[in-house]
Amino acid sequence: MIAFSSSSPSGSRHGKTSIALGAAAPAALGGAAKVTATGGVEPSSDWNSPQRAVQLLERAPIIWCRRIGDSCSSPSDAGIGGVIVSPGASACRFDSPEIDGDPVANAVAAKYRLVVSQGRLGGIHVRDVFQGRCRVGAFSQAYGKPAGRWTPGNFLVDVYDGAQLIANKVEAPTQCGTAGTYEGLTTFSFAATYFNGFDENGVGLPDRGHWRWQIHLFIRNGVETTRLLDNTYGSSNNLADLYLFLLNNDGRTSDVQIDRESLTTAARFMDVNGLFWNGELSGPTSISDLMSKIGPYYMVRETKINGRYGLRPLLPVTPSGAIDTGPLQPEWVFNNESIVDGSYTFQGVGPEARRPYVALAAWRQQGGAGLDRMIRTTPVSYGDTPDTAPTEEHDLTQSVTTEIHAVRAMRFGQAKRRYITHTASVAIKPGYWNSTLGEGELIALQLDRTDLEAGTTDQLREWYWITSTSISRDGQLKLALEQCPVDALHRSLVALDVAAVTAHGGIWPSGDSAPSCDADPSRATDCSIPPEDADAWTDDEVWFYGRYGRRPGQGEFVDGGWRSGPSPVPPAGPTGGGGGGGGGAPAPLPPTGPVEPPGIPTYPSTPDGPADPPLPPQPPADFTKYTLIVGLRRINESAWGGLDLSGFPEARIEQRNIFITPGQTARVTNITQDDNGIDYLVVSVFNADGSFAVANDYFKSDFVGGVNGWVYQWLTQSLSPGYI
Repeated sequence: MIAFSSSSPSGSRHGKTSIALGAAAPAALGGAAKVTATGGVEPSSDWNSPQRAVQLLERAPIIWCRRIGDSCSSPSDAGIGGVIVSPGASACRFDSPEIDGDPVANAVAAKYRLVVSQGRLGGIHVRDVFQGRCRVGAFSQAYGKPAGRWTPGNFLVDVYDGAQLIANKVEAPTQCGTAGTYEGLTTFSFAATYFNGFDENGVGLPDRGHWRWQIHLFIRNGVETTRLLDNTYGSSNNLADLYLFLLNNDGRTSDVQIDRESLTTAARFMDVNGLFWNGELSGPTSISDLMSKIGPYYMVRETKINGRYGLRPLLPVTPSGAIDTGPLQPEWVFNNESIVDGSYTFQGVGPEARRPYVALAAWRQQGGAGLDRMIRTTPVSYGDTPDTAPTEEHDLTQSVTTEIHAVRAMRFGQAKRRYITHTASVAIKPGYWNSTLGEGELIALQLDRTDLEAGTTDQLREWYWITSTSISRDGQLKLALEQCPVDALHRSLVALDVAAVTAHGGIWPSGDSAPSCDADPSRATDCSIPPEDADAWTDDEVWFYGRYGRRPGQGEFVDGGWRSGPSPVPPAGPTGGGGGGGGGAPAPLPPTGPVEPPGIPTYPSTPDGPADPPLPPQPPADFTKYTLIVGLRRINESAWGGLDLSGFPEARIEQRNIFITPGQTARVTNITQDDNGIDYLVVSVFNADGSFAVANDYFKSDFVGGVNGWVYQWLTQSLSPGYI
């Protein structure tokens, strides 16, 4: 949940504003950070709280992260990212372990099915799975189906020696959930057996409740997607990729409504400047509300230009993605001729709103060794900020895992408050603008002003960022503007300050001195990833269980359907539930304390991350064409040697069809210029096996025809599959 709150507690000498970005930590992970001027830690992380159950209508979170800079097998202080999650259980199963056919007193074999995330997560390492603080149990992971071949239920029994009751069955939940389809979700099956030992008479000791502990996962590689920057399928730590993922899955936004060019520019800006997202996104919220709240901390804003959604940096950016600290050149310059008379208005920012302050940013130091996490705070202020300045606290712990990111985000807000003196609005006459002008664009106003009393004339020249646009019925474009302060060399003052800010750096020790309770010490370095659960429930089995209360037996399928005849009859008692590493007869009685459940498979050593990640999603094989849409904008007359362009429209949208055979795909493989400097685009067609089939070259003149092609600038293009 994302929430903003503010307060001014009585008795505070300077006042305080608190801005929260991210949900409060779950109960199992401790409360909010204890913020101090230099740093804070979680004072009481209750890792051993009871396992949480998924609530009715609870929305599955989105785990968006990608750890970079180190690896599972070689964690280091250079590593960045990842997130610890404590997923809820949608189903559970409890059995009484047996030895030589007899149930063991006060012992529990527990299984939990967890809903981890929307989307397909990267593989989870053995060393990164905990129950409480302990690396124990066996697990499997699945996507789009329930992990683990076991049925939910409580099958614990009382233990007798002949007719004498030795121990009552362990008290455990009896409402254990049921099966489900889990479409589009990553699920996780966890199984562990706890023997609590025996007294001197061979009687089982009372249950100690370890089986109830919450399961925690350190996710190094979150939801997998095709990344904007390298066009590679895998996990991402980029907010632009997350924004695109949300648009693609909101059920309302089509591909032609997405401005991928602006998203790629924003993704490059955040990647180059170390503005990474590593966190858990939970709770219902609209995409626009989400971006309006978190965008300023990533120095980007959502835009909708010409009906297409995108992101734009809130600072000037070089082509490589770095913050542009050089002289700027606005895309548009408007003078008195192009502006509706009397439409320019000026709203000054009051002195209280520009008052300097100390920003205190809380962020999450995320180590690479499992439960190695600490909440830290960093104060940020200008050197001339007075000691009496108020303090603003910003909670970035949901997604920010580096100090430099937190510091740059704070300095961005401080620099805007320091330099921006006003906002403005203006209306542009019809014919002096086109549809490419929109939010996030840098413009300049050059207006002649007359002092009616003195009879003198001077010139206003001011630079602005467009914050919103609207079109009146008579075709006037109304712009809401925010000042872009520049120095005498036309360099952005805000950009200069953000680019120059530095962080102290360094990684603090977490101070965690708890003794190890791992079932096997080798688990602390086991970076293998168990294969995805191939034995998870099928859709047919889910349907069968929902109707008959058990999995179908052998012979109850006919060609993927149900055998005709009488309905299957559920068995009289529980059917058992192997799988998930917890089935089969246990080994001889282990020592006191948590141990591995019997039947745990051995995992072969694999490199970090999945060895063979799934291929990017492909369009259905029955597509028969792709549609190439190109947008062009008329260039100005002076750039064309004074040619009268009044007969040419301001903008053109042209379409071409790229025909394919079944199974083929197409994509834009190059946007470049020929030897004469003429823009052209290459669309390549690939066969079903990925081999190259043919390339199509499209020149600018192919779209607007003949000499007319020379007065248009290639602006945008999109390619999407379709049918004849």
